[in-house]
Amino acid sequence: MPTFNPRLFTKADRLKNISVANLVALFNPWSEYLAGRGVELIDDEDEFPFDRLSSVLMTPTDETPTELVDALYFIHESASDLRIEDLLNMARTNGLDLAHSDDATPADVAVQIWLLRPDLLRDSHNRAVVFNQKKFEYFSGRTAEPQPFPEVSEGQTLEIQATFDEWFSSKRKGRGTRFLTFRRDHRVWMLVRHGLPMRREGKHQDSGETATELYRPQQHDVLVYDENSGEIGVHTSTKGETDLYLHTLGFVLFNDPDHFGKGAKYNFDPLLNHGPDALACDDIEGIDRVVLVEVQKYWGGFAEREIRKADDIFAAFADKWPERLRSGKITSVGFKVRFANSSKDRSVTIRLPNIARYDRDDDSDLIEQWLAARGFCSAGDE
Repeated sequence: MPTFNPRLFTKADRLKNISVANLVALFNPWSEYLAGRGVELIDDEDEFPFDRLSSVLMTPTDETPTELVDALYFIHESASDLRIEDLLNMARTNGLDLAHSDDATPADVAVQIWLLRPDLLRDSHNRAVVFNQKKFEYFSGRTAEPQPFPEVSEGQTLEIQATFDEWFSSKRKGRGTRFLTFRRDHRVWMLVRHGLPMRREGKHQDSGETATELYRPQQHDVLVYDENSGEIGVHTSTKGETDLYLHTLGFVLFNDPDHFGKGAKYNFDPLLNHGPDALACDDIEGIDRVVLVEVQKYWGGFAEREIRKADDIFAAFADKWPERLRSGKITSVGFKVRFANSSKDRSVTIRLPNIARYDRDDDSDLIEQWLAARGFCSAGDE
């Protein structure tokens, strides 16, 4: 079940984004629960109890139906993430007959889809979380040749979730982990939905009294496996979670808990050895230009760090680029890349030993080709 965030409904105005007819249809399955808390659903714009309903949603109790929390969470997320055109296209593609209204809001359409096919909003939200992630830490597979990602059986999914549950529970992050996979071309994207440590916050009640709200926030971690390279990218918040994912997926899916290695993927030798020539991209169809715009260095001692930025680092350093780049240890660089299908530059950041950040996920294939062609992906010494 999604974690209920009471901040989503702090104001009655948020409910007013949804028509009264849709609100009545949405909340009708829980009319008995709402009536017990003093809310009567009235299909009348002037009489509808927006303020009272908002207050009830803001103060969930142990009796609050989990299905109600589910509905509010996914409707809110979908209405926030998607344009109304996207929602209407989702309905049309799946043959849903929505009530036509020229004044319908994205929230109205999301409610109608939820009432007919709640699984569509769940799936849409999961995909949005997965495909919007653009920063990953990469780890290579141990086999000489890249392996295809296996079809994950229901039994393997349950095994993965059970292993995750044991670890998260031991870290006071609760259970109920979910592991989902999505295929796109030669990549397999994975979503790990899990809890975080309990959070206790003060809340204000309509009576003027204060009370305490205790709830468990929810975290979404994203992984992506590239079948062309055999590498896995991980986006999470702790080293422990990264180790958990690599070990578990290696063991369950590739029969080797150490399948994914932790060696460095990137190096900056090409910049140090070849200077501006390291940015050549004529051999990569789809990339018109690459410019070095940021260099971060570590000097040791008292953890001294230096950041240099310019519209063009090599133009700024001119003939002095060898001494300017080779002093200190480069830990991160930023590029501006002009793609053939774009009129604007997009940013790419590479940080040692194996972290890459892109403006768009679709950029990663060409960038990885370019990095490999220039030698940024091969082992080397700085």
